[in-house]
Amino acid sequence: MKTCERCGTRNATRSLYCQRCGAPFCVTDAESSRPCEDSASDAPETIDLSEVDSPSRPLQKYEQPSRFWADEKFGKATSDFVTTVGTSLLAIVVAFGRWLFHVFRPVLRATFVFARDRFTRAFSSSSTWDPDWTPNFVFWGILGAFLWKLPTSLIGLVYAVLANDARKEQNYALARRRAESAKNWLIADFMIGLVVCVFKNLVL
Repeated sequence: MKTCERCGTRNATRSLYCQRCGAPFCVTDAESSRPCEDSASDAPETIDLSEVDSPSRPLQKYEQPSRFWADEKFGKATSDFVTTVGTSLLAIVVAFGRWLFHVFRPVLRATFVFARDRFTRAFSSSSTWDPDWTPNFVFWGILGAFLWKLPTSLIGLVYAVLANDARKEQNYALARRRAESAKNWLIADFMIGLVVCVFKNLVL
């Protein structure tokens, strides 16, 4: 066995270096071999086992750069500002919309009722029409011409214009017949346009 004079650790006979401190041995056949003085500089760096065996030092908390924290605070402040402004604008828009609805509600209701009554009276049976009143189908003819772009729309529009001319001349019987023809052509135009639209979008 070899005893290291530096740390006093007993090592195997064939050991060239101390197993504890790493000091080299000059002789291998003696019990109390001494480390080489001249090769101390060539010896590997010694390891203090007391430091190795001791509990590790607590890790320090990773510190972010101050610029990072400044950017994070600025981004958070900007996000809060945008959220506040967006919420305020949305509340203003909703309140303004409700105010407009309450203001124009009677007008919208009267317009809807008028349009519904005129549509119902115009496209009802001609036997229910007032003898002195002939519906005006010019608007529906123009709408059908822009919507479907079919010849039936133009035919219905022509009959509607002729019915208005006859009504201006106080020829209510002729205006009634022409208005009924305009209504029939516009109904046919709506049905044909609807079938063509469905065929083009679903079949083709």
